[in-house]
Amino acid sequence: MEQPDLTPRQRRRRIVAITLGLAACYAFGRVWRPGSIAWHRLPVDLAAGLALGFLFGLVSIEGFDRIQRRGKDRPLARACRYGFGMALWGAMMSLIMPASPSGNVMFLLLIPIGVGVGLIVAGRGSRVGDSRHCPKCDYEFAFAEDDPDAPIRCPECGTGWLGRLVTGRKVRSPSLFWSGVAVLAGTALLVAAALQGSGLSRALPTPALIAWAGSPLNIRGKSAWAELANRTLTPEQRARLAARLINRRRDGRWWLGIGATEWLEAEVAAGTLPPDVHERFCAEMFTGAEIDAPRSVRVGEPFTVGLKHTRSNDGFRYKCFIYLGGFAVGDGPLLGRRSEGFYPLLIDRARRSPYTDVSQTLVADRPGRTVVRADLWIMVQTGFPAQITWDDDGTPVIPPNAAWAKRLELTREIEVLP
Repeated sequence: MEQPDLTPRQRRRRIVAITLGLAACYAFGRVWRPGSIAWHRLPVDLAAGLALGFLFGLVSIEGFDRIQRRGKDRPLARACRYGFGMALWGAMMSLIMPASPSGNVMFLLLIPIGVGVGLIVAGRGSRVGDSRHCPKCDYEFAFAEDDPDAPIRCPECGTGWLGRLVTGRKVRSPSLFWSGVAVLAGTALLVAAALQGSGLSRALPTPALIAWAGSPLNIRGKSAWAELANRTLTPEQRARLAARLINRRRDGRWWLGIGATEWLEAEVAAGTLPPDVHERFCAEMFTGAEIDAPRSVRVGEPFTVGLKHTRSNDGFRYKCFIYLGGFAVGDGPLLGRRSEGFYPLLIDRARRSPYTDVSQTLVADRPGRTVVRADLWIMVQTGFPAQITWDDDGTPVIPPNAAWAKRLELTREIEVLP
């Protein structure tokens, strides 16, 4: 029998529960990083999670409930009820869990699987009308409730049916059923192709191979990238594919994978990429840092500053390092210059370590609003971070293994109290 409609109070409670649950998942998935939690991002991501969770709850509860009530005599409404909910859950979970590429792919697969299951369930039959039938063979119960001549068992199959009758005649839809089978079969073929390996890669033309190799659905991408290395690509194709991979690396939703990273780094090493794409590859390896300093200090009293929320996208051959030119208060001299290079993740104040401590003690000499400055040099190098020397003007001597270098100045405003 069809499930009874939810009361308004039940619908509101379910919407609130979905909203809070998805908001918590979204915020946690966005602010959590291995080894730390980016608390500074929590308010914005929690607000975004509440908005997305409320929208999803409204669609999944109110929307489907209205579809079912208005179209309960149509098989497609049954498909919406049983299948599209799974599809929406897959899309939502792939949105709120950005850290794992394999997890995102699995959640995205719930979309076609949910559609296929819903169509199959709808095609197998939905009950229409108010007639009553045997729960086993669907034979119609053509008697009144108080008819003493009504049989206690179904004349067709012998099943005891009193008290077990189902409402509505069963209507089947072969077209919906086979459409669902086709969707599931297509999904299975896509997954098999993603896991199959070199056979598919060799059969694809070069433009399709480029699209397939750069797709997140290319779960085991070694064969596709190996085949791509044997193809002759035009400069435009190389530039577009490299830019696409750099965009994926920047967005952080999909890890590039071994094959994609090796191909991209090989193109950088060979110098085949346009200057703007090469610049993006290096510049976007460093994704951010902030000065960790107190909001207010007193004149003449020492205070400690450092770096926090330092992030980078490292590869296998090319890695991003930070060289500290020093910290300063206002226009004062830079203090704390270092000759060694640091991995950005290892100098975050949230991961204090005596071996990677870049903090510095400063003193403000006048009251009022002022800024704390950090002079950084970002370098992309091959191998381990090189020891450097500094010129008298405060610029570093670029080491031989550096492929790219750029100066970056960070500032943080503080209040100096009398």
